[in-house]
Amino acid sequence: MATVHQAPSHTDDVADLRPVLRQAQRTWTRAGVLPADRRRLGDELHGELVAASEGGQSPSTVLGNDPASTLRQWAHEQNVSGRAPRTEVLVPLTLLSVLVGSLVLITDQVVERFVPGAPFISHGAIWLAVIVNSTIVSWLLAPLSCWAALHRGGDPRAGATARWLFTLLPFAGFTALLLDIIVATVSATEGPFIPIMAVATAITFAAAPVAARHLATRYTRERREP
Repeated sequence: MATVHQAPSHTDDVADLRPVLRQAQRTWTRAGVLPADRRRLGDELHGELVAASEGGQSPSTVLGNDPASTLRQWAHEQNVSGRAPRTEVLVPLTLLSVLVGSLVLITDQVVERFVPGAPFISHGAIWLAVIVNSTIVSWLLAPLSCWAALHRGGDPRAGATARWLFTLLPFAGFTALLLDIIVATVSATEGPFIPIMAVATAITFAAAPVAARHLATRYTRERREP
């Protein structure tokens, strides 16, 4: 009795292509491609991969030896990269940079609060120098870290986003300072309003990368990152 060999089903082909399609979605996400464009590119890639599979060819025939580079280039050629807000990356990096820059000031406040009579920074000139250094560190670290994260993913507007963030951070700092002064002036007691001041400061600095990315994606000509 002859053995009947069944051809691989379409479901099996789709299952085999899922890792490639997931990698494509991750690559396009890091390149700043919007969800709608990622779905469209994914459908086009799926069609190309299925056609190659039916012709007995592997996914490398479509994507080459460097799939990530090919996928980014594909998005660049269709002018869909560098458009996503990327707030999930930019906002945490900005807040973390501000936190790192302000670490000495925060340590001083904690020590002064829990160890009365033993201030960490007692001299006014030293306090002023620490504030200046903390501001400079935050101002430089936030755009640099955001640029590095976007550039690593192949986002063509990484540089523009970092430049806009560098421009907007001083405004965010002045706004946060103004809000803190208002809250401290209105409050009768300092304690309960410290969390409010912290939240107001965080929201102000979180708005800076959101605005920077909006300006970079709307009013900056696309520049491909190498």
